[in-house]
Amino acid sequence: MTLDQVISNVIYNKDVHNLLKRSDLTQPYGEIIQFQIDECADNDTSIEKEGFQIGEPFNGALENAPILFLSSNPAFNFDEVSPRYFADSGKVFNPEHISATKRVKFSDSSREYSFDEIRKMFIEPQKEMSFDEIKTFFKTRIQTSPARNDKDQTLRIPLKDGGTVGVPYWTCVRNNTEILLPTHLKNKWTSLNPSQRAREIMKYAVCMEIVPFRSNGEEGVANANATCWNDFTRDLLDLSGASVIVIVGDKVLDSFVSNIAPKAMGTLTARQIYHIKIGNKDRLIVKIDFTQGKIRRFKEFFDDGVIAELQNAVASSPLVQKAIQNPVNS
Repeated sequence: MTLDQVISNVIYNKDVHNLLKRSDLTQPYGEIIQFQIDECADNDTSIEKEGFQIGEPFNGALENAPILFLSSNPAFNFDEVSPRYFADSGKVFNPEHISATKRVKFSDSSREYSFDEIRKMFIEPQKEMSFDEIKTFFKTRIQTSPARNDKDQTLRIPLKDGGTVGVPYWTCVRNNTEILLPTHLKNKWTSLNPSQRAREIMKYAVCMEIVPFRSNGEEGVANANATCWNDFTRDLLDLSGASVIVIVGDKVLDSFVSNIAPKAMGTLTARQIYHIKIGNKDRLIVKIDFTQGKIRRFKEFFDDGVIAELQNAVASSPLVQKAIQNPVNS
């Protein structure tokens, strides 16, 4: 299966779309769909109006990035500007969002404007997204995340009111990715401000989840786990360019071992590297603790020998070698 086929199977998932149309919330994705329906209701609207926040096949340059962080499923933020699927049209749209810079001129003060007319003046209309636009959104989402200022190293997502909010998980990924990158590469970023540097680091990491559909508190993950491994996760791991795969947390470890590497449990729980071939590519697998929404720092978790082996694998990746040889775009 090609990468585009797997991405399409996630974002245009027939099981999810059929459930939305029938309102028959059966397994395996029923709980996740119900979660998003309930979130819309809690915000005094409906999923028909807001749209279903589509699945995330991955975030980052999956085919080229040398480090892949594998977790359970992506978090849901009701106010995030992210692609939405609308069951009535069967299409994916950019969500409406208020533009903080937009101003309305009332040239005819005698006219009375309805609420909907005023709302449209302040809100950008929805735009249907092509497959290539959706794919680009996920490939560049972290690397183009908005910053509050040049000193802001926090990786953020845009919100519908024009603001942004930080993603702590991405920040943990950024910190650990930087540890594994070679000094020769990081020395090339001396002219970058902290915000640019944070996004440069994330060119070398991919965030991926076993279950690509969004909820909070891993709601619905257990029921969707096996189906996702069969339909997406295994293929995405095969197609990834990662030489280092970081398993995030105990639940993800259990799932990974059950589906990919039955003999890996002892090695990974001992904080050692498990060597395996996935998709005809040699991979180094490690497991890191995940508590209270944060990933442990590599230097606090692994010994120097493990970190050195991971660093060597990352340094030899084609993407890193090419970046070392080429000038950085500031």
